[in-house]
Amino acid sequence: MISPYFPEHKLPDNVIATTDAKVALLGADYCLHAFSSSFLEGIADYVDPGLPFISLSKGLELNTQRMMSQIIPRAMKNPPAGIVDGMDLGNNSMTALVAQGCSEIRWLATKEPGTSCNLSRNRTVGVRLGSGEKLDDILSLMNQVAEGVSTAGAVVALAKKYNVKMPVLAAVA
Repeated sequence: MISPYFPEHKLPDNVIATTDAKVALLGADYCLHAFSSSFLEGIADYVDPGLPFISLSKGLELNTQRMMSQIIPRAMKNPPAGIVDGMDLGNNSMTALVAQGCSEIRWLATKEPGTSCNLSRNRTVGVRLGSGEKLDDILSLMNQVAEGVSTAGAVVALAKKYNVKMPVLAAVA
């Protein structure tokens, strides 16, 4: 099958595409996860408790307002397995580590020959909205999901739940 997103690319011979989670996870070194708590719950029995998960998702689960760092361990019936959690350093340390790590990746990505990339689906939606297009028109012409459109409402709901004022995000949502 030819992918509509990368028709000129072929998977390497050592990569096998499958929709069978049991086959995909058997002997895996790690799991790349791109969002769905119900999917995770359905595969929990096939997952080695020590299997590292790399979340490719950002944002919140719409119906629960939970983050991936909450969803994955709960679905896998595992406690958090990261260094910050293992050393019981707390959320401030986790936040500092993630923020610094993101900055360092950005710094590295902007050095030659890498360049800054403005291809984010969410950024594209924002640019088009700012140019005067209507959200429904933008979304109807996209062949991918700009998850920020729907998760913005979940973030606002979470902020209300905890009585956190987020005027910029509320305006964007």
